[in-house]
Amino acid sequence: MNYIYENLVWSLSIELGVDSETISVSLKYTFNNQSHDDNFYYSFLPRIQVIPKRLLKDGNNLVSIESRLYRPEIFEKSIFSYRQSAEGVDEGSDCLMPIPWSPADGYIPSKTSLDLTFHWIEQGPSISRINRSLENWEIQHCLAMSKLFLPLKFAGRSSEIYDFISAEEIKWTFVFPEDVAIQNISEFSLNPDYQIQPILSHQAGMPQTIHLSLNPKSSQIRGACFKDHRLQLLVDLNVPKVIPKRAISFAERSLREYTTDICVAVVNLRGSFARAEEQRNSSDPSEYTSRFQQLAQDAFPFKLYKAEPVHLLMKKVPGDMVMLVAPAERTPELVEAVLKFLEKLSAEHFKFRAGFHVDQATDTGKFMNSFDDFGTDFLGPAMNYTAKIGDDKKNEGVRITKVAKNLIPLLEKRYDFVEVEAPEKVPCSKVYELKAKTTVVSDGVSSSIHFVDRLFDKMLKLNSRVCVGLDPELWKFPRRLLEKYDLRITSDQELDAYSFERATNCIIEFNKMVIDAVCDYAAAIKPQSAHYERFGYYGIRALYETVKYAKERGAIVILDAKRNDIGSTAEKYARAYIGIDKGAGCAAIPCDALTVNPYLGSDGIQPFVDYCSKNGKGIFVLVKTSNESSSEIQDLRLREDDLAVAQKVALLVKQWGNYVIGDSGYSAVGAVVGATHPRDISTLRETMPQSTFLMPGYGAQGGKAENVVDAFGPNGLGALISSSRGVLYPCSPDTEDFQQEIEKQVRIMRDDINRIISRKVDS
Repeated sequence: MNYIYENLVWSLSIELGVDSETISVSLKYTFNNQSHDDNFYYSFLPRIQVIPKRLLKDGNNLVSIESRLYRPEIFEKSIFSYRQSAEGVDEGSDCLMPIPWSPADGYIPSKTSLDLTFHWIEQGPSISRINRSLENWEIQHCLAMSKLFLPLKFAGRSSEIYDFISAEEIKWTFVFPEDVAIQNISEFSLNPDYQIQPILSHQAGMPQTIHLSLNPKSSQIRGACFKDHRLQLLVDLNVPKVIPKRAISFAERSLREYTTDICVAVVNLRGSFARAEEQRNSSDPSEYTSRFQQLAQDAFPFKLYKAEPVHLLMKKVPGDMVMLVAPAERTPELVEAVLKFLEKLSAEHFKFRAGFHVDQATDTGKFMNSFDDFGTDFLGPAMNYTAKIGDDKKNEGVRITKVAKNLIPLLEKRYDFVEVEAPEKVPCSKVYELKAKTTVVSDGVSSSIHFVDRLFDKMLKLNSRVCVGLDPELWKFPRRLLEKYDLRITSDQELDAYSFERATNCIIEFNKMVIDAVCDYAAAIKPQSAHYERFGYYGIRALYETVKYAKERGAIVILDAKRNDIGSTAEKYARAYIGIDKGAGCAAIPCDALTVNPYLGSDGIQPFVDYCSKNGKGIFVLVKTSNESSSEIQDLRLREDDLAVAQKVALLVKQWGNYVIGDSGYSAVGAVVGATHPRDISTLRETMPQSTFLMPGYGAQGGKAENVVDAFGPNGLGALISSSRGVLYPCSPDTEDFQQEIEKQVRIMRDDINRIISRKVDS
């Protein structure tokens, strides 16, 4: 891959000033055209600068941006100079500020330099703490080019700060990509009382790092805490002509840290050019597109910006196309709104094509507001790919991509999904075209299909008997994810209440990452309620968002909550989790199944069975659990009939389940049977031939695939094998691609279980 950067000499000047209240940051990039041609256009230069909005000084979010053109020692002209507010997605985000090159076809003449300068004020290192501590801060900036993403990471740490004793030294670290060679380094302190010592370190395969320390020359300065530490670092960079693929891959991974998951919808008129030709001589030649724009305005007015029910982040109407952006978690609402808009277009005989895609993009912070457009502008693959999918000339209807396939369960009652070829340069392995069903099934408030029939259908479609438990343990999460939410967790560290919201937001993102990784390989998802209840209100919200997202991705959701109580109270539990999905009296967190405790007897179980029958839901009754001490109660022998307690419960499960048998021949009343007790499994299967076994304990608790073979029927169904820790945390928190390791682990588990099932079926 050859680029023309070899004719451009880069240099970077970094000026930092630190006092007790602020850090003053100035970045100046100099681009020197050393070629003999006037052909280095502005369009090749950086398009975006990342501003750390979350670190800006309170009440001052203005960023100065300036660009000037120079010949040697002679000022040519100012390209632009202005101040702009840094506006991110939210208060904790960074701002990707667009660089407004104008005119678009401007260029840097031969032997001429162009300066691009940014300046802003950040909050400085705090000195108000009395206790002994370390004051740390980290600044991350990025320069995003059309073909190259150059990340610059600045990290600083003061020495220990005591009451009445000042910091004597400040250290910074500047990290550059390994493929960008550092040619020259020069530095000087803007305060003569301090000296600067730069050290460049570079190991093969590692980023280049400049370690820079600012030290007082005299002991007399020790009484001045952060007194006007100012320095300047000048670095000449050699950007390579050939950029290795690994550098591009690294850039793409880095860029994801500054992006947002969004759903994008595009609706484009077909045949608008032909219609315009027809109207050429009419009194209103633009009538066709004007009416389209008016319908778009009516369907998505400004008042809905960041409001229910659509919660749009952006609406843009360029001529005969409308592009809409919503948060990824609002995908269903956006799709419903767009489909209603398409119905209006059809009613007025408009021909259109449309596309939906879920991907990443960057919020530039640039606000737009006109009659047709509102929201903030977005850049990135989500926008580009949706435009290509929606405007594909072969598309004469509505298409969605594989990454938006969590929409399928929401739309399959109204549409058939026909796989079509993806447009060129769209990295989606599958694109589906929506074909309206001839008979539309009414949208009921609960499932009309028996729970186990749905579960078995999912097992057969995925060829999987795997259930993945979602038991979040923050200290095992990917390090980069914890850092994103400013969480520093160890195995023995407890959070304070002020951290609960950040912790649960982190859990939601982690769970979505897991669900995306396993949804093609696991038949069910099983959140464990205590891991969420521990965080109170915020945890319940995280549980709700997790269940909602898993169901959107088409997963069967089993809540592991082990609920039970006297009949009237048990009914409340049943309604809360396995009630109808929507409508009056709906479930608060609508799951497909729930684990329940049988030790209050039949009157505590019957409400759950009733809800299974009415709503197409399921329960799994604790029979023989996987924990080591389960034998203390479950293995006790009953004098009456010389059965173990677990065997007696199994008989009751069979009795309770007789009233809710599905077409598969299995009951909606299943049993929890630990994979760690292989000797009990065949006996319990004989007692409960029509119950599906939910079997925890595989993997981390010692259960093996060979242990569970007797749980399956001759058709290879009848059991769901669950693993939590073994799938969720297969690698070190520092592993680069944590999600890929999770996907790998769930595939290994699926194949391991299928191996023993195939032996059973073959025999």
